[in-house]
Amino acid sequence: MKTLLFYTHALTGGGAERVLAVLASGYARRGERVLFVTDYESKDNLGFLDDKVERVTVGRGLFGSTRALSKILKKEKPDISISALSGQNLKHAIAAWFAGRNAHAVLSYHGFFQAEPRPLSRLSYLLTPWLSRITAKTVCVSDALRRHVVGQWLGKKENCVRIYN
Repeated sequence: MKTLLFYTHALTGGGAERVLAVLASGYARRGERVLFVTDYESKDNLGFLDDKVERVTVGRGLFGSTRALSKILKKEKPDISISALSGQNLKHAIAAWFAGRNAHAVLSYHGFFQAEPRPLSRLSYLLTPWLSRITAKTVCVSDALRRHVVGQWLGKKENCVRIYN
């Protein structure tokens, strides 16, 4: 049995959160151990998350949540950890790096820089050259987004792949 860890800010919001919940649930139903880590609780998309998925909340603060995620990664040693959305990708990559689990970390981008109003998300894009090199893969949900991450933000071409939602 493999252990998979999914990380995002919460089960609130739009498609990326739902995509992670559906993926996590599918793996759990296949018999894998699945941890779903969020910064805070929300019930918006809770219906998409199977009861077999273990839920963990790490807290909202930038440093505290990154540190807590790093501890979980170090303790649980998931075969794969995946995050969604720019700010969470940054926190995930840093947490995985400190836990010595960056070779198992997958980042996923679901939107373009121009649609990212928050400073942490924008910083994540600025650090794309580093983030895409220290983690296992960078998933983009469209060909255009992959071109954006590789071309404009200098993501490592060999590590950036397109997987549709």
